This record gives sequence, structure tokens and C-alpha cells, in this order.
Amino acid sequence: MKIEGLSKYRGRNPQGYFQDLPWGVRQRAYAWLSRFLKRHPYCPRWRFAILVGQAKRLALMSDDELSAWGRSMHAKRGGYAVQRRYWHEGRIGPDHPAHAASQASAATAEIAKVRAAGAAAKPGVWHLPIGSGNLQVGIMRHIENPERYVKGALSSQPKFEHKAGCPGKRLD
Repeated sequence: MKIEGLSKYRGRNPQGYFQDLPWGVRQRAYAWLSRFLKRHPYCPRWRFAILVGQAKRLALMSDDELSAWGRSMHAKRGGYAVQRRYWHEGRIGPDHPAHAASQASAATAEIAKVRAAGAAAKPGVWHLPIGSGNLQVGIMRHIENPERYVKGALSSQPKFEHKAGCPGKRLD
């Protein structure tokens, strides 16, 4: 099956895949292509074209650019692994670390919005009811998830079992 819109790109370089590159870069491109073809020995023409393009892109990169690209890909893979671990541990919803970060970001944005409107920002002092008895209880009433901030509260929470495919299964 041929795509008519791509006909002008067929046979663009009849001398070879990398003939428009300098000799050293051409050698690196062929090395990358041979590495890719070891992974995909029987590939269709569309995949081969993609592999040629990727080999050319990687050959044209300097060592510093290639190293930076590799580090960013490694960090991306690590981020996915951390998210998968959080899911298996049951740290989803309000227990996810990103949840607290998004709440802080939303609060900062709200303060900036109020300041931009010209109104006075809310003071950082809460008016506690008289005779509340315990100051900590009065303050914790104003925090959305107070058990995360009370000393020893995290150790009293139920433990979660770590099994693949069973996120958040309680041990109680």
C-alpha cells in the first residue's frame, strides 16, 4: 500500500541513505543503523525508513547533546517507574506526593490572583474560637489533611501490602 502524498519523498537520495553527510558522521550513522537492525532484523520498509532517520539524527548530535538526551530519557523512565511504584503502594489520590504540591501551587496562584485584582491578601493568622482548649486542635481544624502534620500520625496509619496488580490492599 503506497501513500500518494509521500511520493515526492521516495528515492530522494539514490546514492545511499547517508551520502549527504560528511564521512565521519556517515560512519556513525551506519553504526547506529547496524545497531538498530540487530534489534529489528526483519523490519518492514516503513520501520526501516524510521530507523534510517533516527540513525541520521543521532549521528548528527554532538557527544554533549547525545549525553544530555540520554540523561533526559533516563530521568523520564525513572519518573515512570516512581509513578508505577506509587500505584503499587496505593499512594494514589490525596496520599500521592503530587497532590500536596498541586494544592500548594493552587494556593500560590490564588494569592497571586488576589494580589493582581488589587484586593488585600488573606492574613496568615486564623481567628480561633475562644475557649477552644487545645491550640493545636484549633489550628488543625483549618488544615485540609491535618493527620499528615501531627507528630506520629503517619506511623499510626494502616500499612499497605506491596503486590503487583493489587494497589492499596490493606493489611488490617
